[in-house]
Amino acid sequence: MPSNETLLLIALILMGADLLIASDLLTLVAYAVFSFVVAREVPAGFLYQVLSFMAAYAVMVAVHYLVWRKVVQAFVDRFIAPQRYTSGIEAMIGKRGLIVEIEGVRFLKVDGDLWSFLEDVSLSTGETAQVTGVREGRLVLAVGESAGRQNEATSL
Repeated sequence: MPSNETLLLIALILMGADLLIASDLLTLVAYAVFSFVVAREVPAGFLYQVLSFMAAYAVMVAVHYLVWRKVVQAFVDRFIAPQRYTSGIEAMIGKRGLIVEIEGVRFLKVDGDLWSFLEDVSLSTGETAQVTGVREGRLVLAVGESAGRQNEATSL
C-alpha cells in the first residue's frame, strides 16, 4: 500500500490540476485521498476509521463548496480565462463603439454588432462611446472624456 506522503502528493497534484481544469471532480477525489490518509492514521478499529473517513470527507466537501470553489473561480477568472464567464450583453462592458443611426433609431456599433442603449446622456451620431454597464437589458454608455480616447487602430 502506498505511503501517506505519496497519497498526499497525489492529492495535491489533483488539487493543482483543478486550478487548470476548473472541475470539482479532481478536487473531490483529492479530498477522498486526504480523508483516507486521515482515517488510516486513526489508532482504532475499522469502524472508527470508516467514520473518521466520512467525517473528514464531509468537512472537506463543506469547506470546498463554501470557500475553495470561490477561490478557484477567482483564480480562473483572473489568470486562466478572464473572459470565460462573460457572454452576451454583459461582455460588452468596458468596450467602445460608434453611435450609428439606422432608420431613425440609434445604436452602438461594437465589433460590427449593433446594440441598443439607454439614452441617459447626450449622444450624437458618429460619436464614440464606452459601455459602462447594463440596465433594463440595454447598454449604459459614457461619452466624451469619461469614455477615454479611442485608438485609431481599433476597429468598430
